[in-house]
Amino acid sequence: ALYRDVKMILPQLLCLITIIHNACAQLQCTQTNQTLPIAISSQMLGYSSASETAYFIGGWVSAHIDDVSKLDTKSTSNGFTSLGTPAPTVMSSDGVQIVATINDVMHIVSPNTQSNKPYTTGSAIHRFNTATEQWLSPINFTSPLGQWLTTPCVTHNHTHIILVDGFDSSRTDDPIYILFYSILRDSWTTHTLAAPFSTTGNVRRGWYATYCSYAQDNLYIFGGIYYPSKGGDVFLDGIYKYEVDTRVFVSLGALPTPQAHGIAVYDGSRYIYLVGGYTGTQYLDAIRIFDVSAEQLL
Repeated sequence: ALYRDVKMILPQLLCLITIIHNACAQLQCTQTNQTLPIAISSQMLGYSSASETAYFIGGWVSAHIDDVSKLDTKSTSNGFTSLGTPAPTVMSSDGVQIVATINDVMHIVSPNTQSNKPYTTGSAIHRFNTATEQWLSPINFTSPLGQWLTTPCVTHNHTHIILVDGFDSSRTDDPIYILFYSILRDSWTTHTLAAPFSTTGNVRRGWYATYCSYAQDNLYIFGGIYYPSKGGDVFLDGIYKYEVDTRVFVSLGALPTPQAHGIAVYDGSRYIYLVGGYTGTQYLDAIRIFDVSAEQLL
């Protein structure tokens, strides 16, 4: 159910970085085509706005790895550089968005590793400072739900890391959980909610592998998967705004197709870019643009 071998979408992300930081939505991806250091999937991606450098951490190459490499996004040459300091553990993202970069620090939330599977109680937020290119001490914690949810979607609002539900093979309940981790207070807040979409049976194992982004004081969630009481994964096409203060979901229409396992990136102004994904039968190479001000896809 976790689609560990979800198709690599990093080339689209390289294009996306250039699109956002050059404020030119019409830029062609051919300008930023790159060759990755190795054939790989499920890496974690971070970005330093100060140096305009992208960082690639871990990933899956027949096993989890701890490699760290970087790319100067100002250059059109194939400029990947491997850092001498590896990640503190082998890790991969399981093909979902689990990184929140706040003040140039990548917060990698409960990655999948060989030694600490996300299904176990307790986990860690691994932190990489892109300004100094050094690893900080991890934040070890136990999920407020008792058992860690894997493949959540992770975003942030500068003071909190936000997790949108996730997959839990032992789960039997209906609610959707949105978790807020306060970086300053080292504490969790849990919002327990009814699913905003129609279901066959109950949600059971969670709403997972969504696209999500915090923008203009609201949380936007796209697509994802849920696992009903009977049958296999159900891919979703809904677009939702979650109003954090009132704890209300607002439906904003639908994606062109049910999809999951993609990346959402907010440009800090008006647009959320939805990159790649998987429909259950097809890998996607599209970059879709959601206009936050108009609350619709372009």
